[in-house]
Amino acid sequence: MSNVLSKEFFIFPLVLLFAMLSGYLVAVQGMYAAAAIIGLGLMGGVLSMPPVMLMNSVIFIAFVILGQALYFLRIEQASWLIALICLMLYLRVLTDRFSINTKGEINFTSILLVLFLMLAVISSIYSWQSGWQLFLGSKDYLWYYSFFFFLVLTQKDTSHMNKILKLVPIFMIVQLPFILYQVLIVVPRRTVGPKWDSVVGTFGGDPNGGGASGMMAYFLMVGFFACLLLYINKQLSLRRLICCSFALLFAIAFAEVKVAFVLLPLMALFIFWERVLRSPVKFIIASAVILCVLWAGLFVYFKQYGENSSQKDMGAYIDRTIELTVDPYSINYETGEIGRIAALVFWWQQSNQIDYGKTIIGHGIGSTKTGKSMVGQVAARYYPRYRPGRNSAAVLLWETGIVGTLFLSCFFISLAFVANRTSKLKTVADFDRAWLKVASAAIFFPVPLMIYNRDLTELPISQVFFMFIGAYILVASNQYKVRHG
Repeated sequence: MSNVLSKEFFIFPLVLLFAMLSGYLVAVQGMYAAAAIIGLGLMGGVLSMPPVMLMNSVIFIAFVILGQALYFLRIEQASWLIALICLMLYLRVLTDRFSINTKGEINFTSILLVLFLMLAVISSIYSWQSGWQLFLGSKDYLWYYSFFFFLVLTQKDTSHMNKILKLVPIFMIVQLPFILYQVLIVVPRRTVGPKWDSVVGTFGGDPNGGGASGMMAYFLMVGFFACLLLYINKQLSLRRLICCSFALLFAIAFAEVKVAFVLLPLMALFIFWERVLRSPVKFIIASAVILCVLWAGLFVYFKQYGENSSQKDMGAYIDRTIELTVDPYSINYETGEIGRIAALVFWWQQSNQIDYGKTIIGHGIGSTKTGKSMVGQVAARYYPRYRPGRNSAAVLLWETGIVGTLFLSCFFISLAFVANRTSKLKTVADFDRAWLKVASAAIFFPVPLMIYNRDLTELPISQVFFMFIGAYILVASNQYKVRHG
């Protein structure tokens, strides 16, 4: 009792002194002092907070706070909070790595990510432009990888991570009122750009611009398949499965995420391929049902988004959608936007002309970034006529070259193999088995989706989600390998 009182006796005046000093510095030095104090506070919290509490805080900020701060409060700099926490996590990773209480291990899969980070630094030094470019460019995606290392090192089993995964069905259902509000209130008031880009659920964005609608749909697809497997294993009620299904249908119907019509059947085949081989008749029936549903969905999309004077029938709508994606020469000279495949062709043609060596290792982190405070050295060559960083694949190829892109792609693919292999162990609990099967797909498809958008190299919630899933796979693998013997 006396020890507790003595600690409180010393802590209280120290906190009071820090608060008084902070107030004085803010009053005298203004926002620079405030930023420094906030930074010190974040660093103290990241270094001292218990691992589970810190993991929960990062998830809560990324999935709950950030999206609402961006969408409803219009705080454009809100992403800096989660980014700075993840940056400071690198320091926490170093301290925990040498802690005697750390049970996790760095394996081959983790080494791939380490090699990617090392190459990113080497590439940036080789093509040095400025520290500011490296700092801002790293903030877009490199900082978040610390969350993966932190979880792998500090979580000895999946018990605490499973508590977060058990909230996924609830978080999916929560999307419904947000989507309805955005469809009924926000979309009718929008006067600039595609109206349905405003439908992002709780995932954040600009109500008058674009948002994380693609990530919302991806998360809901992953959650749907997890709920389906949990229902099959009698660990989720039918009522909750139906509610989660409605959330997915609402997101696809109102957010105009056309890639969902390709991704849904591919993800289903990826997860259930073993069942398909055992029962080909059921597969044929299920495929027919899925094709009918997808065709109906495409027809709704055409009527709602695509029907106009130049696209009078569904065939023209589908042809135009495919053309914008695969046309190697698709460039909009008014906006500077390059087609998805065209961006890769553009990189290959232009990068070789600049420096063949940089085609291999990249032009440095941040070189394709275009922002209010900085335009990267590669982007500056073509901006505003061209925007070379059209998608994550183009960003990675420009900034880390062929080698860096391969390192990161192999990191995700190897995690998918680990998840699938671990899910087959007899000692795996049913809940973990279901999530590992889904996690194998969730961590694999970011690789082909690099061509679709910039989520993997730009969106904080995507980074946190993928790093959490990746760490969950390795933690589960380490846990069940020990039990399996």
